[in-house]
Amino acid sequence: MSGAAIYVFGNLLQKAATFLLIPLYTYYLSPEDFGIIGIVQSINQILVIILALGINAAIQRYYYDYYQDDTQLRQYISSTFLFLTVAASAVSLGLLLAGKPIWETLFRYVPFAPYAQLMIWAVWGSVLTQYALNLYRARQEPVRFVVTQIGNFLLATTATIYFVAFRHLGAKGQLMGLLTGSVVTALVSSILLLKEYFTLQIDWKFIRVSMVYGLPLIPHLIAQWVKTSLDRVILENYTTLAEVGIYSLGYKLGFIMEILVSSVNYAYVPYFFEMMKNHPHPGERFKKIMAVYVTVFGSICLAGVLFGHEIVQLLAPPVYYPSARVVPLILFGFLINGYYFLFVNPLFYFEKTHWLPWLTGAAAVVSIGFNFVLIPQYGALGAAWSLVVSIVLTFILTFFVSRKVWQVDLCYGRYLLLNTLIGFAAVWMTYTEGPKSGTGTFVLKLFIGGGYVLLAYILLLGEHKEWFVLRLKRSSL
Repeated sequence: MSGAAIYVFGNLLQKAATFLLIPLYTYYLSPEDFGIIGIVQSINQILVIILALGINAAIQRYYYDYYQDDTQLRQYISSTFLFLTVAASAVSLGLLLAGKPIWETLFRYVPFAPYAQLMIWAVWGSVLTQYALNLYRARQEPVRFVVTQIGNFLLATTATIYFVAFRHLGAKGQLMGLLTGSVVTALVSSILLLKEYFTLQIDWKFIRVSMVYGLPLIPHLIAQWVKTSLDRVILENYTTLAEVGIYSLGYKLGFIMEILVSSVNYAYVPYFFEMMKNHPHPGERFKKIMAVYVTVFGSICLAGVLFGHEIVQLLAPPVYYPSARVVPLILFGFLINGYYFLFVNPLFYFEKTHWLPWLTGAAAVVSIGFNFVLIPQYGALGAAWSLVVSIVLTFILTFFVSRKVWQVDLCYGRYLLLNTLIGFAAVWMTYTEGPKSGTGTFVLKLFIGGGYVLLAYILLLGEHKEWFVLRLKRSSL
């Protein structure tokens, strides 16, 4: 699992830099600017899903079918990548030429030019970059993956600082920075990929098999987008851009949990496939992984929940302080999303992906309903609650289906107890008006955090202590 450490390090490095840049961005960008950026990035995500045509998702599945035959692997990579490039380019051009009426129907305050135009070019770059990143994941090359990610991040951040802080272009400047990083990274990644795999022997069967596998996942991914991103679109229609900006900053801070759990999942997916195939007792190994997961990520989430108000006040000016109310709920929601990752992997391994659109689709419908009910009355806080409800529902549905596919004897009652404690803390801090001053409150928070760690050790880690010590010793060698 050393690859997981590299993925986590790369993402944490980016996230740490993002945290350090928040004071700069909140100084030069108004809540309305944050609102525009939040909406545009939300649409960016769904367009990346659609333009990828499911091909990016298929790479990790079929790479292992061809990697022992160099000729077939070259044909597979070259065929699918070139097809994806042409298709993404054609769709992007079509959106630039004919997308304005649709955009203006959806949004009241965000003009198509220049915001949507910049976003479409950034989407094109993201689709091609994700192909390369998924290939690195399949090849279990976390260093190349992280170097590509960090390169993209540094390019985008440098350009953003220039356009926002020196050119004073506001939301347009940040989108221009994101576009710069996305397109340059895509071009460099594409050149390196074609240099290694390019062949004139294009075979449609590779494109067809990838799309047959990947296209059914698109409704599932769209449903995931509905759960985690549609809220900003609805917020824009029922509230103000400033309210969208407040929510977007809180979401950005809470998203650290998603960065952590998805980073581990990047490395865990190939590890899980290998474990299921080669380990004599994968269930026992999974139980140990769950013990570490609940302890470590539960502790990190709880720390963010307890000190979220202080973090917002440290990073942003007073106009953004209301963002702190949504941070605890978003952190908790993405912690649960991490458990979803763990239990959805068996569905991929046993090729039961036909369940995914139904599972996430049901949760997406619930999310839409909650957003339309809660946002008009509660604004950003309603969006945060809708996010939590939809993520928890997705996990519950996926958990029961996964149990039918792969039976594992786990300490479910203990997991439920520990995560319920975090949930109660998230609700408590959501409805606490700002950080309570004084040594007593600070000590109480430390006591709650320490108590969780101790309880998790007693309930989960104690019985596996020898195994964990051995793993730590091996990791340090």
